[in-house]
Amino acid sequence: MTENEAIRMIMQEDIAWHEFRRLSAEQQQPLMDFFMGKSSLLITYDAFFREILSPEKHPERLESFLSSVTGEPVKIKEVLTREGQALTEDSSLVIMDLLVEIGNHRIVNLEMQKIGLYFPGERSEVYAADLIIRQYTRLKNLRGKEFQYSDMAPVYIIVMMDKSSKEFLKKDVCDYYIHRRQVSYDSGVEMKSLENITYISLDTFREKLHNKGIQSRQDAWLTFFSSVQAEDIVALIEQYPEFREYYSDIAAYRRKPKEVIRMYSEAIAFLDKNTVKYMVEDMSNQLTVLKKDKEELELQNTDLKSQNMDLEAQKKDLEIQNKDLETQNMDWLEKSKEWEDEKKALEDQNNCLLAEIERLRKSTTGDDSEKS
Repeated sequence: MTENEAIRMIMQEDIAWHEFRRLSAEQQQPLMDFFMGKSSLLITYDAFFREILSPEKHPERLESFLSSVTGEPVKIKEVLTREGQALTEDSSLVIMDLLVEIGNHRIVNLEMQKIGLYFPGERSEVYAADLIIRQYTRLKNLRGKEFQYSDMAPVYIIVMMDKSSKEFLKKDVCDYYIHRRQVSYDSGVEMKSLENITYISLDTFREKLHNKGIQSRQDAWLTFFSSVQAEDIVALIEQYPEFREYYSDIAAYRRKPKEVIRMYSEAIAFLDKNTVKYMVEDMSNQLTVLKKDKEELELQNTDLKSQNMDLEAQKKDLEIQNKDLETQNMDWLEKSKEWEDEKKALEDQNNCLLAEIERLRKSTTGDDSEKS
């Protein structure tokens, strides 16, 4: 399809044309490339994801992906809804969130973040705890007094990040795109852990893709999620032909401009709104850090002033001691001079006595001299 043909197709739907014109030129371009057949569309937005990897319509697709991440066979039993307080209320850039039970009471929380959120470790721990308590409550009610803690099954938190947060960009970990939480004890004792947490850095994977290529089914799925380039799609289908059907489903939307533009516009509007929220949160966090730094600097300044006052006091004490020492030194110099004068006088007297003895010795002779 040419660009003019794509425009005419969109214009046939008044609502689609209106929504399309509201988008910026930069936002319109991916849609135009898609309608013209130049590229695919990323399905990481919630609306697209639920159409292509719907756990109700195509459970085998989602099962294949989850199995590639968990390393275990996966069979989706049911799609779950959130219970109690929505933990995603503070998630400003969560663009896809899915909760499913995969058999034997195991629960998976699959999430896509446009930008990695703050405090990923703490956040995933809270999510895991929420799922564990949910499972515990259901099993306790189901089995009553027969319930045992060994009945508890693992829960899985899988977070995909289109742009990784700073924790995953540090020098010693920036070459990894899969981050799995591991639990161990310093004694080496082995105990079962219910929490399985995995973070996936799609931005890092995209950087590595062209160098390493697709080496596993897990790589195939991450390519499917992270790339819309024709050469990547061809390489993926050649190695894993089942993905041809998935891309065919996506390509079918080229003849449904109204649905595509609606889903795309909703996703863009959501991101625009929450990007602003994220920026405000980011600035607020930076301001909090700066305030904390300022308080610490003020405390350090107060300490330095106190230390400076102590040093000034010590300086004054040293100056007084120095003056005392100078006075003592003058006294010693004067006494030393007196001692030198007395020493000289004694030496003169001694010399006189020696001279008198010598004179007397010479003036006498014989026995008288010896007696003398």
